[in-house]
Amino acid sequence: MHLSISSRTFTMRNKTTFFLRIITSTLLVLLVSSYGFASSSTMMDTFSTQVSSHYIYGTAVYDDGSEATAARVDVVSSLGKLTTWVSSDGSWQVNCGDPGPNWPEGTNFTVWLTGCCGHGGWSGDASGIVNGTSNDMGNIVLYPNIPPNTPSVPSGPIFLQIGSVGIYGTNATDPNGLDQVKYRFDWDAKGANDISNFTHYVNSGESANMSHQWGVSGTYIVKAQARDEYGDQSAWSEGLTVIVYANNAPPGIPTINGPSQGIKDNVYSYNVTATDLDEHAVKYFVDWGDGNTTDWIGPYESGEIISVDHTWTGRGTYEIRVKARDIYEVESGWSEPHTMHITAPEIKIGGIYGGLFKIHVDISNVGDGIATDVDWNILLSGGRVISGENTSGAIKDIAPGNRITVTSDLIFGISMNTIVTVNANIKGGNADRMESEAAILFFFILM
Repeated sequence: MHLSISSRTFTMRNKTTFFLRIITSTLLVLLVSSYGFASSSTMMDTFSTQVSSHYIYGTAVYDDGSEATAARVDVVSSLGKLTTWVSSDGSWQVNCGDPGPNWPEGTNFTVWLTGCCGHGGWSGDASGIVNGTSNDMGNIVLYPNIPPNTPSVPSGPIFLQIGSVGIYGTNATDPNGLDQVKYRFDWDAKGANDISNFTHYVNSGESANMSHQWGVSGTYIVKAQARDEYGDQSAWSEGLTVIVYANNAPPGIPTINGPSQGIKDNVYSYNVTATDLDEHAVKYFVDWGDGNTTDWIGPYESGEIISVDHTWTGRGTYEIRVKARDIYEVESGWSEPHTMHITAPEIKIGGIYGGLFKIHVDISNVGDGIATDVDWNILLSGGRVISGENTSGAIKDIAPGNRITVTSDLIFGISMNTIVTVNANIKGGNADRMESEAAILFFFILM
């Protein structure tokens, strides 16, 4: 009875007080403006303080027509939660402004109502945005409890050795929003229905885990079920197939064979094999040493030799490793590393030289691989060049550390500011470029 009187009286009293304060503030502003008793900033602060309350209110009723007296009301936003209870006349109210949590204009919130007494588990909800001094949420209807949604398919290991412990998890949401849920598992959903106890309660949508071990080899279907705090249960989830096997040895450590030297951007093939003592089929996982790996490849018969390919895009020394895994996902150790040294040519223009009639250019291979099919070009631009303006050519190959000098066609002209541009590139490899100024006096080129 006290809740009913205080809630209705509080609502009317605050509304009356609010309008009296507005009238008083307005008269005060007019009075101060007329006589200059205070600054404009002071008046503005006073006015802001008077209108900073944000009331969220409404009424509530059960779907069967009865009043939702004493139902719990939670008003939730990203800034916090406000709690009150429905009074005997069906009304409720909270203040999210000042004094209080000071939720600003535009704050999104949700109202959750939870029934009590003979309506345990009943709930209702509504959403809104803080807008102005009063936010009427209308009449919110509370409906009977709805069971949790069906949990997700349990997650966890799908291969286990007898006696090994597997940890399995699941999650489900509850339509009633604030209800907590707990889970149980059926460890043999297709057979004897070996059902576990329930986990502890967690919030709607949160996962919970449970461990289990099997003592007999075979194939098991694991399912999960959710239950809310009012005792309502979901349907059983879809099943996870778990294979439990007897003692199983891992595959032997694989071997890998193939080239140990190569050139970047070329494809190289390697042979990989491993033997499984239990004659299980195996898969392979290859680490190429350059930051790239394969997916699990296979399965293949125990002892079968397979071929895998890879291309390295940069020169350097790489260590290739491989490991094997049987059908029960038991893995071997890593193989001994197989070293692969990748070489690559790198051309560089060393210098541009003038002289009589021609320009000479040094092109070097500063890499560690043979440079083949090196194209080069000498271009003269600016001034008056009568002949030899553009010369191109090709070098069949340049060994690592070697230098070759190329020569332009005969040059004749007159210029004090000619730009000589030299380009050289390896087909499918790197390129280099150099520019230099030149003066041409008839047949003499000065760099």
